Amino acid sequence: MREGDRIRHAPLSPRHQLAFAAGGFFGFACLLVVVFAYLMQSSRVDELSVALAESQASNQFLLNSMNTREGDIGSRAQDLENDIAAVTKLAKQTRAFQDDVAVAQSRLRDANAEDRAKLAVMQAAASRQIQELDTALRTMQGRGSRLKSSLAGIETGPQTRPATPAKGQAQAVVYMDDLDRRMASLQTTQKELLARLADSASVNIGRAERAIRVSGLDLDKLLGDMTNRKTGRGGPFVPLAPEAYTAASVPNDAPGADASKIDRLETLQRILKAMPLATPMKNYEIVSGYGIRNDPFTVRPSMHYGLDFIGSSGSAIRATAPGEVSYIGWKAAYGKTVEIDHGMGFRTRYAHLSKIAVRRGQEIKTGDIVGEMGSTGRSTSAHLHYEVLFNDEPRDPMRFIRAGAHVPDKS
Repeated sequence: MREGDRIRHAPLSPRHQLAFAAGGFFGFACLLVVVFAYLMQSSRVDELSVALAESQASNQFLLNSMNTREGDIGSRAQDLENDIAAVTKLAKQTRAFQDDVAVAQSRLRDANAEDRAKLAVMQAAASRQIQELDTALRTMQGRGSRLKSSLAGIETGPQTRPATPAKGQAQAVVYMDDLDRRMASLQTTQKELLARLADSASVNIGRAERAIRVSGLDLDKLLGDMTNRKTGRGGPFVPLAPEAYTAASVPNDAPGADASKIDRLETLQRILKAMPLATPMKNYEIVSGYGIRNDPFTVRPSMHYGLDFIGSSGSAIRATAPGEVSYIGWKAAYGKTVEIDHGMGFRTRYAHLSKIAVRRGQEIKTGDIVGEMGSTGRSTSAHLHYEVLFNDEPRDPMRFIRAGAHVPDKS
């Protein structure tokens, strides 16, 4: 030890040196332990901070998801309430409409052609309302199923999210039970209306079938062709979401007895609409019928594929069914000719006209004027040569005119 210019020496024995060394080593070891413990604690704190931040973010995400889902459920519930109100109103209107049809049906025996036409329009409108009611019910059922799935998701979802209050769940259960009862009531109403419409349709089915048979057409073949047209289906396969695949949302393609009657009547009405059942002139006389006759020029037996009508000079020639003008112009021996395509394979031909009053592609209604009677082409004098063709084969027009007496006026 230095003290100024003097240096003093203090000898240490081996025992003292060992004691000092042991103390220093122990102190250093304690320091290492404290430093290591501090580092470990700091790392643990960091891990806990990260875990806490992740947990907070997860909880916030779940809360946001819950709020979004609850808002979506509220929106779906409101849409469903609106659907129920609309369907209920539609059902009431349909029931009132059906009452009117029933009253008109009871008076059918004494009704004239105009009243029968009005009844046919009323029945068609009632049928459309039934279809609208069915579509609305299916839409409502689909929304109800999705709403039930959403509520079930809230009740059985992950337990890490905040639980839905028990009171809210109870209210949801009560609401869905009430919803099921109202939907069941509307379905019952729909079935009742369908049955009433089917009863009314039965009367018209017989009249329509009788008219088609009088025309000479094969009723069973016609209906078979129409059925084949209606059953044509296709398109890409788009799978249904699992949550939407419920018994209520799966359509039933097998129609019931009432629906089959209504479908049959609608099919018959489409056929009748295309059939040329009216007469092409208002005041007329038929001077040559369909079939074998003596040719007016050669007086030799020949086949006549139409009816020859005569009337006053310049008489208006009228369409006998709605359709589209498919041909106008000069057609060899027919002279000035108009042809109308009525669909379903029906076509009519008006020949020997003096004047054509329509253009090709024009939409025509029953009774519309297509031209004036004349004597163009191979003709002895002014008259109308009128033909009816079905699938390009000539048919006796008189049978269609007689069939028209069995159905309401289509004009």
